[in-house]
Amino acid sequence: MVDALDESVGKVIEALELAEMLDNSIIVFTSDNGGSPEGHGDNYGSNYPLRGVKNSLWEGGTRVAGFIWSKSLPQRVSMDLMHVQDWLPTLYEAAGGCIPNLLGIDGVSQWKTFHEGVPVRAEFLYNIDDIYNNSAFRAGPWKVLQGNATNLDLGAKFHWDLWYGPSGRSKNTSVHDLIPAIIDSAAGRALSRTGVNFNVTELKIRQSEADVKCEKPVKCINCDPYNCPCLFNIIKDPCEYNNLASEEPNILRHLLSLIKYMNRTALSPIRRYNYPEAAPQFWSNTWTNWKDFI
Repeated sequence: MVDALDESVGKVIEALELAEMLDNSIIVFTSDNGGSPEGHGDNYGSNYPLRGVKNSLWEGGTRVAGFIWSKSLPQRVSMDLMHVQDWLPTLYEAAGGCIPNLLGIDGVSQWKTFHEGVPVRAEFLYNIDDIYNNSAFRAGPWKVLQGNATNLDLGAKFHWDLWYGPSGRSKNTSVHDLIPAIIDSAAGRALSRTGVNFNVTELKIRQSEADVKCEKPVKCINCDPYNCPCLFNIIKDPCEYNNLASEEPNILRHLLSLIKYMNRTALSPIRRYNYPEAAPQFWSNTWTNWKDFI
């Protein structure tokens, strides 16, 4: 499936090049959330080395890789904070829009960050969910997580709040060995024809910079957010091994107060209805806006 995805992306890049649109294009390739690992339903994903799975507020469920390309952007790896809601103002500004015209949004434009490496976001809310009974917030390097981290309240049979593989790494090869194939891919060839220069040494450096590394400590400080809020320094501990709630009580209280403040404006959850007639089997095996067709 991944090979087919790579091939389809290459075809899109080639089509933009043939249409002479590539020089004036912005390409974004990203995920919506972490994956479900093998054993979690009928899945074979991996969020290695991060903790947790899809549908959780651990980094493995919320932190994803993202890629943006434009001939106007410098080639670099960014570890700056970004939330999915930032894509709207970012692409709006990139297309020439005036940000003050976007009223009532929570996202911030990251276009200057992409261009100059200047951070524009220092905090964000992961979620406050009254159905799953959990919440998490990030401010600077600090992250607080509390409540049900595994959706046990909704009938899940197992805890999925640990670390799951596989790593995707080979004992005999490294990611650097993939560089020739990347350069010779359909997308790589199309970009080369437009004047993009691939420097193998620089590509190796960027691959290393993008790698999230976690060294498991000899002794972890346990976290049970279902009973007590947990606090992590995500910069030093991206894999959420050490709960620092007892060591940093002032920071913990501050972050919890921010969650409480934001929750003042929360609306009641929308009631979810079950519509068997929406099943894909009735609509050419696709999920669709079925009510428009009846």
